Amino acid sequence: MERIAVTGGCGLLGGYVTEVISKTAEVTVLDKSPVGSDVATDVLEADVMNLEQVCDSLSNQEAVVHLAGLDLALGVSGYDFYHVNVQGTWNVLRAAELHGIRRVVIASSVAALGIDDMVPGQVPEYLPVDEEHALKPVHSYGLSKQVMEVTARSFVRRGHLEVIALRPVLIAFEHIMESTVELIERRDVNREYGHLTPSRCFVSPRDAARCFDLALHRPTEPFDVFLVAAPQSISPEPTLDNVQRRFGVQPPVVEPQWFQGDARAAMINASKARRVLGWVCDDDWNQLVVAACV
Repeated sequence: MERIAVTGGCGLLGGYVTEVISKTAEVTVLDKSPVGSDVATDVLEADVMNLEQVCDSLSNQEAVVHLAGLDLALGVSGYDFYHVNVQGTWNVLRAAELHGIRRVVIASSVAALGIDDMVPGQVPEYLPVDEEHALKPVHSYGLSKQVMEVTARSFVRRGHLEVIALRPVLIAFEHIMESTVELIERRDVNREYGHLTPSRCFVSPRDAARCFDLALHRPTEPFDVFLVAAPQSISPEPTLDNVQRRFGVQPPVVEPQWFQGDARAAMINASKARRVLGWVCDDDWNQLVVAACV
């Protein structure tokens, strides 16, 4: 079996990714705060900020999924977001390079786009948004994700690594769905969904995990980027109406057919992941809401 390391494998997304990958590979989890894993062969205590620890932990590995880092939901400083996410990624890529590991899949984020209705002017340049959209982050978290991708490109240019950067949108973890159900019960759903994500896009953790697994194995460019989003919005209103209301403008629609087939189609276009990686979403928003009500 192929030997694959997952940094941050004890985290929220890490558990889902480890479960999927372990079906066909021998998984080693690297985590700063290991709490055990039912499916991992090994769970190693390793801080991605410590290059020596990362190098020791990645010996004998054949591929890496890099999830370790600081998430936007954490109330940390801009310095911490930038320092941990960027330096940790550099350490993982350098260790992989030193060990002759060929492919690394890193967790970037849709936040690298910088699309945010809370900051004046940070609106989509066109719809639907795809991987060619300009990156213009303002918040340090989004900036850290952009620089992670720039760092990955630099390693790929050296000729020893292939790096795939996945940009998930809001990952609808169980605690997020529980909060959503509370909004529904208060009949505030139409007004307050937006606090979850400006784009009103989502992906289930199961679907996101499968995308990471596919990115390990499918043929791609030496460096490639994929948005990871379900095909529908979480909003009950038409997406173009929602964009106009939330951002105050109507960006040009470069693919009119995207919304003609489904007025609630997501403003984030993840069709590249479907086309190149063969990734398909199994979960839709209504299913997740129903499951959270049980």
